[in-house]
Amino acid sequence: MNVIFCNRPDWESNPGGDTVQMLRTKEALERLGVTIRIAQQPSDLQGANLVHIFNTQCAEELLHWALLAKNSNLPVVLSTIHWDLSHYIYIANLYKIGIDYSLRDVSPFKPLFDLMALVAGRIINKPDYYGPSHVRAVRLLSERADLLLPNSDEEARLFFKNYGLKARKYRVVPNAIESDLFSPENKERTTDIACVGRIEPTKNQLGLLRAIADRGWNAALIGRDGENPGYSAAVHRLAKTQRVRVLGNLPQSQVADQLQKAKVHVLASFRESPGLATLEALAMGCSVVVADSRFCPVETYFKGLLGRRVFVCNPYQTDSIALAIEQALGAGGDLSETYTPPRWSEVGEATLAAYRELM
Repeated sequence: MNVIFCNRPDWESNPGGDTVQMLRTKEALERLGVTIRIAQQPSDLQGANLVHIFNTQCAEELLHWALLAKNSNLPVVLSTIHWDLSHYIYIANLYKIGIDYSLRDVSPFKPLFDLMALVAGRIINKPDYYGPSHVRAVRLLSERADLLLPNSDEEARLFFKNYGLKARKYRVVPNAIESDLFSPENKERTTDIACVGRIEPTKNQLGLLRAIADRGWNAALIGRDGENPGYSAAVHRLAKTQRVRVLGNLPQSQVADQLQKAKVHVLASFRESPGLATLEALAMGCSVVVADSRFCPVETYFKGLLGRRVFVCNPYQTDSIALAIEQALGAGGDLSETYTPPRWSEVGEATLAAYRELM
């Protein structure tokens, strides 16, 4: 079977969770005998049996691949990789105009922002997420896909709701981790809190640092600076006033080492689906703090662990983040309650089964 993968043009220069999902899925499928090529030009579709598109967030840039596939009578599979971006857009825009969202709970003003953004989107097509061209592109991309592969049932429901789509056939293919790297050892945990993620408003490191200020906890931030230099600089400045190490971007093996040392991993993010770092931290024996179900598919990934290994917070409220961390630290790292996250080999098998439905 020959399959073409399609993703946003900058997937390699600006890697994100969609990049990890695409490349790990590629490796898993290749181990099952599937030939995979990542599309760069239209001629790449020659000789293909199927086209697999990743990430509806960049639908305008990816729609032409679906159109080319349909013109060539090729089935199309779409990994939606979708969650509600409105909270991220809101706090990122606040920060751009000099309002530090982490100093107070700004969520009461979000409905007003949503209304203004919706009007602006219809008039000037900005922000893109609210603009009619983006919504139209997502709908067209979805309509031309023969099968959707969301990462969770919550993602599928949200995708249909947010874009006014009728519920249709889909197969859940969860996010996964590298089983060889992330397996815990019974060692002393000397870091109270770890946070793995690109330093940017979405990941909410400022909210985390303000939540742990003056509480005596030590922490490690792992991840490269994002595309907002002002935000990254603020995180670095605030970290220097606390017992916080900013370790930058690390190879996956060193990320695993840092998680092995951590008691709690915190990803109080404004948008995750569900956050690969959280799955990796759980696999390494950490208790974890995640944002509530408005921001993350809690039910699919964490339902059976809530209150024992997984603790939820409201990322808008630093007191809520701090309380969840206290609960997670109090729970301890009980490795007797093992957590077995999905493996990429399972993702490959589920994806191949989805392909075969269309062949």
